Amino acid sequence: PVPLVDPTKIDVRRWASAPLLDRNVEPPSRAALVVDVTSDRRWASIGVAGEVDGKTVVLCHTGKGMEWIVPKVVELTQARDIAQVALTTGQAKALQPELVTAGVDFVKLSAPEMGAACAAFQEAINAATVVHVGQPELDAAVARARTRFTGQSEQWDRDRELGGHNDSPLVAVSGAFYQWGLQDAPMPAIY
Repeated sequence: PVPLVDPTKIDVRRWASAPLLDRNVEPPSRAALVVDVTSDRRWASIGVAGEVDGKTVVLCHTGKGMEWIVPKVVELTQARDIAQVALTTGQAKALQPELVTAGVDFVKLSAPEMGAACAAFQEAINAATVVHVGQPELDAAVARARTRFTGQSEQWDRDRELGGHNDSPLVAVSGAFYQWGLQDAPMPAIY
């Protein structure tokens, strides 16, 4: 077994207070969506991230099973300006055929990208450049957040979900935070 990096990764008291917690912040009008599904497919989440007042606001939609995800993604893409839809590694990729049928363009995130998302989200919490609205399912996943190294990449420890924990809100939101941050990245120069 791979050892845990740290028994607790996110300071829950910091997470649950200002400036990170703002129950009155408006949802972003333009956002990135990232879909994550737990290993046993019992839970799934859609992470949402976008900028409001110079900070990245994150929130999630979470539910049991997978049947609700694609209709919710379609609803969100019709109601908001969605910059990108992405799927995490693992079980979320099972949604590809249904997303294609629904006409939703999406990208698939790699394990290294999910490692970068894990690190970027932790750094944003430390720097207080992320804001959330205080959703119980996300708060619970944050309180249980653990990581481990896979190669040289720090990843959220997905093995804990086998004990009945739903970590999909944290994985989806950190992925959305990371993907949103890439939306304003300059195009690489071609030589």
